[in-house]
Amino acid sequence: MKFFTLFFITFMSSNTLAEVIFKGCESLACKQLLSELEGGIPIYSGDINTGSKLDLDVSAISKILQSGTSFQLCVGTTTIYKINYACIENNPCRFISDGSISKSRTQFEACL
Repeated sequence: MKFFTLFFITFMSSNTLAEVIFKGCESLACKQLLSELEGGIPIYSGDINTGSKLDLDVSAISKILQSGTSFQLCVGTTTIYKINYACIENNPCRFISDGSISKSRTQFEACL
């Protein structure tokens, strides 16, 4: 029974990641972003860590778009989260967010 449960969880996890569409995204960067999302992305205000984290369900992400060090994560077609890869003084380089989220009643063209 334990083997079946482990197999089922592994199978469902791989299907979830397989459904995410990457656009203009370096494969390694997007995979790293997805893995860090599971622990939450720290929210910064300028160069200061607010102590809060952006908790986003990885399985809800439908598309990731990359432009340089900036990433847009589509949740469905009506919500976009913005995440940046930044190197802040005296800290290691990492994915951060300023907490910005864009929501629309209509679909964002970038998320289609």
